[in-house]
Order: sequence, then C-alpha cells, then structure tokens
Amino acid sequence: MSILRRFEARCVVLIERLESVRVGLWGWLFSFSAIVVLRNFFEGLSQRALNILDADNAMFFAHAWGFYFVAFVGIILILRFMTGEDIRRVSAFVLFLTPIILLPPALDFFATSGAGGVMAYVQPATSLDSWSNVLRAFSDFSFWGPFGLFFAPAGEVADGLVNRMNPHTLKGVGMNFGIRIEVMLLFIILIWYVHLKARSAGRVLVTLAALYAGLFVLSAFPYLITETLGMSVYALFTGAQAVNPAFRGVNTVLFGCFFALAVLLMLLWSWAHDRRKFSAAWKNVRFGRLLIGNFGMLTAGLLVGISASPVPFAPNVFDKLLIVFAYASVFFGWIWAVTRNDLADERGDRVSESRRPLPTGALSRDDMREMSRVAFVLSFVAALLVGFRFFLLRLVWASLAYLYSEPPFRLKRLPLIPNFVLAGAYLMTLVAGYMLIAGNSVFDPPAGMVLMVLVALPLLMEFKNIKDYEGDRVDGIATIPVLFGLERGKRIIAVLGALAFLLLPFAYPARAAQLFAGGAALALWYVYAVIARPYREWRVFVALAAGVIVVAWLGMSGA
Repeated sequence: MSILRRFEARCVVLIERLESVRVGLWGWLFSFSAIVVLRNFFEGLSQRALNILDADNAMFFAHAWGFYFVAFVGIILILRFMTGEDIRRVSAFVLFLTPIILLPPALDFFATSGAGGVMAYVQPATSLDSWSNVLRAFSDFSFWGPFGLFFAPAGEVADGLVNRMNPHTLKGVGMNFGIRIEVMLLFIILIWYVHLKARSAGRVLVTLAALYAGLFVLSAFPYLITETLGMSVYALFTGAQAVNPAFRGVNTVLFGCFFALAVLLMLLWSWAHDRRKFSAAWKNVRFGRLLIGNFGMLTAGLLVGISASPVPFAPNVFDKLLIVFAYASVFFGWIWAVTRNDLADERGDRVSESRRPLPTGALSRDDMREMSRVAFVLSFVAALLVGFRFFLLRLVWASLAYLYSEPPFRLKRLPLIPNFVLAGAYLMTLVAGYMLIAGNSVFDPPAGMVLMVLVALPLLMEFKNIKDYEGDRVDGIATIPVLFGLERGKRIIAVLGALAFLLLPFAYPARAAQLFAGGAALALWYVYAVIARPYREWRVFVALAAGVIVVAWLGMSGA
C-alpha cells in the first residue's frame, strides 16, 4: 500500500472516531463557546493596544461568538450538502476543528515578542454600493486580498474598522499571518474531508468555492451590511435610534446581524437534520392563533405607538432589523409556549387533538423539550436586542404563559380565570409593540384599547375550548363546555363573545354611534361562528381579526 493510501486510511479512521463522539446540542454549544471564549481572551492579550478586555468592550465577546458561530455552522452545512453525511456526525467532526481558532493570537503573540498583531475585517478596495462593485470586490479579494493569489504582504494596510470596535483609523496588519495560517489549515482539512467522503473532484471544487465565498463575506461583513444598503460603515456606531438607542456601536450591531444569520442557519440545520421532524414542528405552530393573537397584537401596538409618537417615525435599516427581531421574539416565544402546553396536555390531546406531534409520534417528548429550550433562548436573545423594555414585557408574558400551562399551578384547569391570565399575556404583547417606538411610555397606551383587551378578550377566548372538549373532559380541565355540556356550553360562549363586541361603544364613547352598529355586526357573526354546525374555528378567527383591526384603528385615531 502506498504512503498516500495509508495516510488516507488513517485519516478515515480518525474522522470516523471524531464523528462517532456523541455530542448533544447543549454539549456542542457549551464546548464551542468555551473555545470561543479562550480565543477572545487570547486575542485581547495579543491586541493589548485595543483594550478588548475592558468592560466597555464587553459586547466584543458576543460579537465574536456570533462571528464564529455563523462561520462554523456554515461550514457544517457546506460539508453536509457536499458529502451527504449525517449532519450530526458532521457537526461532531467540525466541533473538534474549532481549536484551530486559537492559533492566530498565539502565533502572533510569539512572533511579535508579545507586542501582538492587529486582527481586523478587510475593507474592500471599492465601495459596495452596487452588485457589480460587490463582484469586483470579490475579484480583488481573490487576487490581491490576504488570501488572494497575488497577495503582497509588504503592501498590506488595515483601515477603518480595523479593531472591530471604534472608528479611529489604525495602520497595521489586518489579516495577519496567524489568521492566514489558521484559514489555510482549515481549508486543507475541510477539502480533504470532502475528498475522502465524496471522492469527487467536482464536489471538492464546489466546496472550495463555497468556503472561499463565505470567507469573503465574513472578512468584509461590516461593509457588506452597510454599503450594499447605501450607508457608510460608520452607521454601525449610530445603530437604531428610533427603536432602541442602546442598539449602537460596532460590536452590538454586528452581533445583532450575526444573530439574524445564526437563526437562519439553525433553521436550515434543523431541516437538514430531519425533514420529517422539522415539518411536524412547523405544522404544529398553529398559524391562525400566532397571526391574530400574537403578531396581530404586536402589530396593533406598533401602529398605535407610531401614531402616538411625538416625532415622525423614521426608521433606518437597523431600526427595521430590531422590528424584525421583535416579531422573531414573539414567534419563538409562541413556539416555546405551544411546546410546553403540548407536553402538559398530552393526555387530553390523545383524545381531542390526535393529529398533534406527540400523539402521532412525529415528535418525542425529548424532541419537544429540546425545541422549547431552543425557542426560549432565541426568543429572549432577540428580545434583549430589541431593548430592555421589550425584554421585560416579554418576560412578564412568559411568566403568565407558564402559570397558565404548567404544573403545579396550571391555571388552565380553572373556569374563566385562565382567560384573564391569557388576556394579560396578550396585553403584554400589545404594549410591547407600542413601546417599540423609543419615546413611548408603558403608561401611555390608549385606555380603551387596554380595556378591550383586559375585559372583552377574556369573554371572547372561551371559544378555544370547544374543539378540545373531549380531551379537557378526560384531563379534568373545567372549561365551560365541560361544566355545562358541549351544546349548552357553546350557547354560553356565544353570549359571552357577543357581549364582548357590544362593549366597543362603552370603551370608546366618543364613537359610540358608529361602533354600536359595527359591534352588533361582529357579535352576530361571532354567535353564528360558535353555534353553526359543523363547527369551524376559522369563522371565529374572522371575527377576532376584525376586532383587532377595529381596536387598532381606534387606537391610531386617538378615540
């Protein structure tokens, strides 16, 4: 056997051992994070002039974590699609490559006798204000950049955001030799891995192209997310003044951008891991309730907040990013609440909701627990980025949702009381949307809007127990249909809902005449939707959506 064959065989054995190591999600994340923390600390020692280790630069650690997470999850996905290997095995293998990122600060520290070397993003030679210029910058990077074919170290200059933290121009080495060694070593290992797995020159070349494109994107990231949108790179320092003035500074803003990329890559990872489970989880989102009860409340609050703002609402790109994060926080918070509720309601769901993932076996209890933990973390990281006020209101929302679903309190077992608990949770979402506008206060939302949510909404919400009647009866949950029987319960629910819509004129007395007719029409539709046979929940959602729109319009008009 030739030396190359023996080397290949040993590499295959080593890869098999690394891929076979059982690493759970949290074990992977904590191990990865430990390596990144060490990298950041050593980089702080290596770049002593930049004061990375000072408290003022604490967000550098979050920014760097996001950078490396996007880089390595991106690598995992490239290897998965190029080799067809199980993504869990690929993830385990890539985890053992992460210590490579410790090389640059160590090599630079010793090579410079302790003076350290500057590590930086690469500023493209041309402005990235058009796609043709982006392609030109990529071409320059390929030929003349730090990893280019004709790179000349003597001419290397780093400028602009050289230390990823402040706008002061520094001259020095941006992509120092330590980083170049790190990247080249990583590329060699990854390409060799694909060769051993796929035995295809074409796939090796595609892998190299994908890795190189990813390297360019990460190397020039601040410029790509600003100049392509028509902004100066220094817009990173001003951040999102209209939504969260604290969301500013290069490290904070870039962490937010990397967080958005990380969420997308995680969703893609989940899809590649098990498409059937991903599909089952997606179908379990219950989009009707998400759109009307959660996104609807957030949107209503945001629109009313914009109309109430004393200054014109002029969001920049980063303000819009934070609004997207607000919806993402609500989305992942809803997934957390749904999965926790499904775990608590499994007994009843086997009777009345047999198509849900737990009764069908599409997802296991462990799958649901893992999903709830990930969704919870994503929801609250997004909320923190939006701002502390938004985070606090989402925390109150989560507390109410937990008390509603989870033992030992599990308030949903009681009649009517849980509706008021949920109404409080929806109010938190509404007020959170209102307070997305930086100048608004928690004490200022229109009183009529708050009254409708706290008083009318609990009367409307009992409809959700109609389709769960059989399961609630088995599970000992005292809903109105369980207490009075399904048909009589539906009539009671219809009366309560009609009463809720008829409260509109009293909540907004200045428009009582107009609202009486509208409220009466919605009340009649709600009664029909509840008692019609066969019962279809979407009919009730029509009335609820119309009610949310009316209340939002009244709040915006200052009624």
